[in-house]
This record gives sequence, structure tokens and C-alpha cells, in this order.
Amino acid sequence: MKTLLAGALTGILTGSITAETVRVYLGTQGRGESKGIYVSDLDTDRGSLTAPKLAAEIGGCGFLALHPSRKYLYST
Repeated sequence: MKTLLAGALTGILTGSITAETVRVYLGTQGRGESKGIYVSDLDTDRGSLTAPKLAAEIGGCGFLALHPSRKYLYST
């Protein structure tokens, strides 16, 4: 997961606007240990991320977008 695309970081609130935890999807591409899309939780109070976990193993993803229903995550 050495190469993270700056535009591929998409935060999705897991609760209300005042929630303290935000679900974050990380899109990776390139050589090395990158395997696709990872998911992590951001603690907004501390500014810390949980260890990223592989959510979907796909080849190179550049841009991530979440469907308004929050049921689908699109990647290009």
C-alpha cells in the first residue's frame, strides 16, 4: 500500500454529522504491496486511523465514489 492516490481518499460518515468515527476508503495502485481498495476508520477527535483492511482486491483504482444510497462504491 505504498502508493495512495490523493483523490482516492473518500470519507463517508458512519452516523450523523456529529459522529466521532468516519469510514474512509483508500484506493491504491502501482507496484508493490498494493492490492486494491482498503477500508479504515478515522477518529475525528484524535485524528487517528485504524489499520487499513483490504475491502476489495482489484487492479489499480484511481477514483472512488460512493452511491447516495451508500450501498455501492464505484472505482475507476
